Amino acid sequence: MVLVLVVCLAGAGHLPAWGADRPAPAALLRSFLAAGKDPRSYWLQVLHDTRGTVVTGGDRIHPNQVVQMKIVGGRRVNAPMVKVHAAGDEEYVALLDLSSSASWIPLDTAMALGVVAFRPPISLPAEHVRDDVPAYLSVLRTMFLDTLQIESVIFRVRSRPGSLGPLARGIARPRPAMVLGYGLLSRFRFVRFDYQSRRITFSTTLPYPPADDRRLAEVSFSQDGGAVVIGGQIDGVPRRILVDPAGDFALVLPDGGGGVVRQVTIGDLVLRNVPTRTSASGEAVGRRYAGYVRIGRRLLSRFTVILENRMHRLIIEKPAR
Repeated sequence: MVLVLVVCLAGAGHLPAWGADRPAPAALLRSFLAAGKDPRSYWLQVLHDTRGTVVTGGDRIHPNQVVQMKIVGGRRVNAPMVKVHAAGDEEYVALLDLSSSASWIPLDTAMALGVVAFRPPISLPAEHVRDDVPAYLSVLRTMFLDTLQIESVIFRVRSRPGSLGPLARGIARPRPAMVLGYGLLSRFRFVRFDYQSRRITFSTTLPYPPADDRRLAEVSFSQDGGAVVIGGQIDGVPRRILVDPAGDFALVLPDGGGGVVRQVTIGDLVLRNVPTRTSASGEAVGRRYAGYVRIGRRLLSRFTVILENRMHRLIIEKPAR
């Protein structure tokens, strides 16, 4: 059965201005890198292959853990953000970004949390957004999502204090202190984004309990450079669609003007009259994904969205009443 919904979404609007984004004092960055350690001391291994530079052994979680966390920020933002903490009690706002394979943190926050750079230093660029600021592979010994413990968390430390720049995806209230990418989120059996009740559920190994009476669509997803990509149709034309709940838009078309798309099809779900914009009219998209259609949080937040990572399935449900 094909389900048809009419989506009435507000226009994307203008992104907030970035905060101060100035280079770090040279001595501060030198101090951070000089205190680096061999990643093997954390049971991590750095590999270089056709995928690029890959770190194995990190983002370790424990079985049979499930936590449900509140989405922070107002409904007008509705970005997938939660509060995390490390060894101390201070909490930090973390943005969940499925378009990024990596997790990111600015230099001053990294140093406050005790993040340790790899030695020798390894600098890797962002691919999902345009950001020319060097970022260095690093590790945080322990981080918590509520009571759920993650060990040897792999970050790329952006070498400017106080700002994630374009990695924050234009979100300013509250401004995220870090970004958790799909490399980390893929470690979970499932992640459930319930926008109506403003909760995100993380399960390490327990399966997602089916809710067939609310299911609107279920499609397989693949990864391109670590980003979550599904198949769909735009006005009947098959397209690869990047799932981007961190993005402040409903639909981005890389090869057309703004306006309204008559029909977007994802599995059995059909969406009518979806507002669109071009990549050029909003934030700067990284070169790797510049040719992708994207669906963002102004569309996804109308539903409950589940990433079932073990089976590589994206499930879209009607919100629970």
